[in-house]
Amino acid sequence: EPIAEAARKAKEMRPDLSLEIEIDNPDKLPEALKTEATVIMLCNMTPDDVQHCVKKIRQTRKKVYVDSS
Repeated sequence: EPIAEAARKAKEMRPDLSLEIEIDNPDKLPEALKTEATVIMLCNMTPDDVQHCVKKIRQTRKKVYVDSS
């Protein structure tokens, strides 16, 4: 799980900073949600993919800021 590993390393190096994760595929969302990320950026996704991801994030009740570009 490369996202989880990168997130773990980032938090080890700088635990004082918030963690932002950028994903470009809805299939990567479950792994991103397992991290301590406070921001998940949904990049280059279709409106339907963004809607799907936001629905999945809301179902987890995880407090995370979502950005879409």
